[in-house]
Amino acid sequence: SKKGFVVDLAHIRREIGPEKTLFGNTDVVLVRDGSSERIAADVQRQYAQAGPRFVVSIGSPLTLDTSEEKITALAESAAGLR
Repeated sequence: SKKGFVVDLAHIRREIGPEKTLFGNTDVVLVRDGSSERIAADVQRQYAQAGPRFVVSIGSPLTLDTSEEKITALAESAAGLR
């Protein structure tokens, strides 16, 4: 972790229970530099840990050099969760 701590969605889910909604924490550097497949894998991993009451979210504001295609990959990954 860049900030000295790890956000473990599975642990948080166990602590707060299934009825609360969790927000994700996709790294904006991954969105900017990663492939569409890596972005989708990260979103899916978080969803698997958090369960269906989950909102795909980023950990920080996207950087100005993030391409529209990468933002679309993030949005499509979120839309494809089931």
